Amino acid sequence: MGVALCDNTSHHGEPPQFTIHETVAEGDFVITRGDMTMQQKEDGPKIPYTFCDIYRFVGDKVAELTAFVIRTDKAGDRAANDSSQMASAWQG
Repeated sequence: MGVALCDNTSHHGEPPQFTIHETVAEGDFVITRGDMTMQQKEDGPKIPYTFCDIYRFVGDKVAELTAFVIRTDKAGDRAANDSSQMASAWQG
């Protein structure tokens, strides 16, 4: 499902490449978790991300989509460390 909602208008490189690891459906919700790579520039490197999409359906139509995307390469380590530090501080 994450693939169907993504188009080639938000970046200038190749279309994103998705690997879906898990899809769970219960009631009106479908949750998809996986990895993807995407180029920011046509001649740039492919950057890895992990994602989680949460869909809420009404009938056979998507009524709501909540998506989380996290960069997972070395350049994204600072953001991951910041999140880890926030989680540690929150837990006390």
